[in-house]
Amino acid sequence: MSYTKTQKNIFLHFLNYDTQEVFSLTKRYTKAQLTASLVHALKIAILLCKEYTFMSLGFPYESELTRAVLQRVRPFLEEGLIRFVLRERDIEAFLSKKQSGMYYRYRNLPNYEAFFRKSAKAIFKDLGATLLARETKIGSYCIEKWEKDNLNFNVPGWKAVYSFITDRRDRRTFQKLMLSLPREYENAAFIWPSVEESLPAMSDEMRYAIRRMFESYYYQAYLEEYDASVLYDLPFSTDSFALDERWSPVCSYRCYEEWLKMIGVGPYVKWSSVDDVVALRFRPQMITLNGTYARAASLSGGIDSLREECAKIALEENTRDLMASLCSDLRIRRFAMDEKRTTESKDARINISGPIIAQNVIVGQSGGSANQNAQGAITSTFDRLRTELKSEECNDATIRQIGDIVDSIEKLLVEQTLTHDKAVGLLERLRNVSHSAFTKTVDFFKQVSIGAFGTVTGEIMLRAIDSISNVK
Repeated sequence: MSYTKTQKNIFLHFLNYDTQEVFSLTKRYTKAQLTASLVHALKIAILLCKEYTFMSLGFPYESELTRAVLQRVRPFLEEGLIRFVLRERDIEAFLSKKQSGMYYRYRNLPNYEAFFRKSAKAIFKDLGATLLARETKIGSYCIEKWEKDNLNFNVPGWKAVYSFITDRRDRRTFQKLMLSLPREYENAAFIWPSVEESLPAMSDEMRYAIRRMFESYYYQAYLEEYDASVLYDLPFSTDSFALDERWSPVCSYRCYEEWLKMIGVGPYVKWSSVDDVVALRFRPQMITLNGTYARAASLSGGIDSLREECAKIALEENTRDLMASLCSDLRIRRFAMDEKRTTESKDARINISGPIIAQNVIVGQSGGSANQNAQGAITSTFDRLRTELKSEECNDATIRQIGDIVDSIEKLLVEQTLTHDKAVGLLERLRNVSHSAFTKTVDFFKQVSIGAFGTVTGEIMLRAIDSISNVK
């Protein structure tokens, strides 16, 4: 199976307010945790997609969380790697539609109020959006699917809904209600709040099953028109909304993240800035290795067999050479188990030989080698920070103080001994030494540390930045 046949553009369903609500994300995680997790999911989607990722233009209006995420990934927007779907002729027509009908009725809900702000057009302008034209009428599509599937109790998804009703007559009565419900929206927006109001009393589990099918139709409309896929196996939910899973082995967050670790760039992607991820996506070695991944994923039945397939492919000489070349270009450290962090080795960059990488792929990359690779990624990150701080016009003593503080932060991150108080203390010291250096460092970490979520230290650093930024 060729890569062009398996690679897909990716619909960013996890940036939809409804998806975030279905997964109860805001109840389960802090805003900082969510922002970081979603940014990392976006990194994975950007590296994995065929040409671009996309979403409805309504997503950033409906979700404050999504707006915050998009602010963190502006290079993705500027490169056209994230695009927005618009059926209306322009933003004025889009907002006019949203400000009428069913949306007006629910204008006080948190996911719709942004459509009615005086600054509504500014939200669009701030996105710098690359637009995609849409032909499908989403409401009509969803109503047609809803009615058709409700005629059959055995349609996957609806079968789960009707399993909550044991009495045959009650089931028929409920079916009539389900079939009549969409007709109320033939000339109006078919949105969940209005559907939910029409439902009778039922268990939360049954309500979730209905909501799941409602969202499924919405996503299917986009996937069909753009011949796209969602990103499956997300860390915050494995529910695929009963969508067609033909592309799930390839368009899998979990499988692709595992592949990134196998080829030695997993920690690099986590720690790198959004600009670096854009550059990585367009590297010739990465393009070819993505093809290798798609070949392995299309032959596998899941993450366990993917490891086996990748191990076989990694033995191929051209694959080993590509992996070595990519890691060398990215200046990623060798997987040396006993590497000492001396001043001399700190600045060294070692080319990775094919056999060493192949060995790490076959064993699935050991914990020790993964930690060493993570250290290399941190060192590479701090090298870029030091380069940015070189432009500071300070006396020698101040430059030494800035360097000592940056070295201390790096050491604590590498050792994973950073605490909130230590991070705040070091940032406060840096601000007292040089406000300009402090500002550059904070801005740098806001771009980079978000990729470290999944590690405690990355989250601590972001919380410390939030804390000290609120102190005048």
